[in-house]
Amino acid sequence: MEIMLLSFEQYDEIIRKLDILLTDKNNMTNSGQLLTGTKVCEMLDISPRTLQNYRDRGMISFSQVGRKIYYTTEEVEIFIEKHKIGRIG
Repeated sequence: MEIMLLSFEQYDEIIRKLDILLTDKNNMTNSGQLLTGTKVCEMLDISPRTLQNYRDRGMISFSQVGRKIYYTTEEVEIFIEKHKIGRIG
């Protein structure tokens, strides 16, 4: 195992960049651009397993970063429009 020493300035720079990344991610999620699976399940009133089934069948687009899966509001809206059943009468 290799040990690396950082100066306080280097450490502070790394922490600053991580804070920027986390802020950007939170802003995207909070502004409605990115949605978590939990939020999509709530919106569509479906279970997580059903959402996974939709992903597996290519019915809904998603992005995966590590183990986290994200959906855009636009893709959820497209999914809803594709599966909308027209009104009768």
